[in-house]
Amino acid sequence: MVLSHEYPFGVKEYDYLDQFSNQEIQDIINYFHKNFYDSGIIDYHRPGYQTPGSYNFFSIQKQEFQKLKNTFLESIRQYINQQTLIDRIDLNQYNVHTWCYMNWESSGRNNTDDELKHIHNATNPNAISGIFYLKLPRKQEGETEFHLGGNKFKLPSKELSWFIFPSNYLHTPGKLSSNGKRYVISTDIWFN
Repeated sequence: MVLSHEYPFGVKEYDYLDQFSNQEIQDIINYFHKNFYDSGIIDYHRPGYQTPGSYNFFSIQKQEFQKLKNTFLESIRQYINQQTLIDRIDLNQYNVHTWCYMNWESSGRNNTDDELKHIHNATNPNAISGIFYLKLPRKQEGETEFHLGGNKFKLPSKELSWFIFPSNYLHTPGKLSSNGKRYVISTDIWFN
């Protein structure tokens, strides 16, 4: 996989459109509904419908979750440009948090832009984050917006790409004007 696109401030996109089938994406979404959303197991301290951040979905021994893990690690390898170092990564020596964020326009769990602004990992300055749009309700809607140095820019509405960035970058989840659901996988990785 090669770098697909580079955005302001070093946010980089790695495209994996050809590596996931529609059925695999639907299986991932169904997993989150069955095990979290339909049972009300969400992080009520966060906006939208977010699975608890303490669970590592990369440990699930299903093909589609292993693809998520492998594409994320490949993106990290390219992002830090240290292939030999990362080839030896033992994920047991790294902290990895993964979660799924779901929202839609009339969910009742929408917040103001100021309430939605956040960073992923304030306590670990060397952490790297990734977001992966599993499903967007429509094109040109639901893009993550970054707020850096008085500047704003949005990621494109592009499913099945990892967008990699430093975890301390301030951003907001995309706003929606439809009741189609937006599903985003988010991941942080850092070394103790």
